[in-house]
Amino acid sequence: YQGGNVKIAANPNILTGIWQSGGTLPRSEEQAPMCGSQKSALLVGGENSGYKTEGDMYDGFAWRAVTGVLSNGRANAPLIGSSGACIFCAGQLSGSVTDATEEYDGMSWSAGGTMSDTYYAGVAQGFGTLTAGVCAGGGLGGSPSAVTSLYNGTAWSLGNSCLSTKLYSASAGTNSAGLVTGGAAPAYTTETEEYDGTSWAAGPAKNTGISQAAGAGTQTAALVFAGSTGSNSVVTEEYNGTVWTATNSLTTARRSAGGNGSQNSAIISGGYGSGYLNSTEEWSKPQIQYYDV
Repeated sequence: YQGGNVKIAANPNILTGIWQSGGTLPRSEEQAPMCGSQKSALLVGGENSGYKTEGDMYDGFAWRAVTGVLSNGRANAPLIGSSGACIFCAGQLSGSVTDATEEYDGMSWSAGGTMSDTYYAGVAQGFGTLTAGVCAGGGLGGSPSAVTSLYNGTAWSLGNSCLSTKLYSASAGTNSAGLVTGGAAPAYTTETEEYDGTSWAAGPAKNTGISQAAGAGTQTAALVFAGSTGSNSVVTEEYNGTVWTATNSLTTARRSAGGNGSQNSAIISGGYGSGYLNSTEEWSKPQIQYYDV
């Protein structure tokens, strides 16, 4: 009963998401981060016989190379924001690591604020926007870290640390309602932590311990997919803010892939499977439809 009308709805138990093939990425790579949505995704950098500077944009049908390139080839770092306004945070360069960041305005890259620490492979998990971003955990000084770094569009500052160290985890959400889950610090973990804009709190454990997975969605409607459990994975799990639930698997097992979107409409591309990958998969989940009676 809603708004004075009696309504019927499709059974939500049958509204299960599925993965289907999407457009082919112009290059094969791994460790390239992605931001945006299924209909407007940006994938940048990555590694395949060297660290890459190029970026590619997806419109829901096909990939195209963007004109702007990074000033340095880099990988293993989060890309926070939207496809037209984002920041590439620190990461791994050829033979070194960096505390430098780069911002994208939809056309070109420019220097962003310098991070307070130099991160290496498996750098902090990121969520939020270009002007309100969060990096959590990652590799620091040769060891997994619990450091939280906050970005205001100009400069980085330190926030309250995670409850435990994070490395190769998946993330989702905003700067005031985010989460980080899974990872390898050092073992494959199922733990989840939730962020309220100030502090971290323990959340429910995932069903599968996994690292190098991709995340999408919000703190109360998240999707985590792919990764490694010791071998490349097709596992997909949904989170409703209370419990993690296993759902339909990917077609191609992969780790270190770019992924983003929402719990109902997500995308994954690239990564490492039986080799460097350029395939894309799209996740679509039907929504409950209500009808007046």
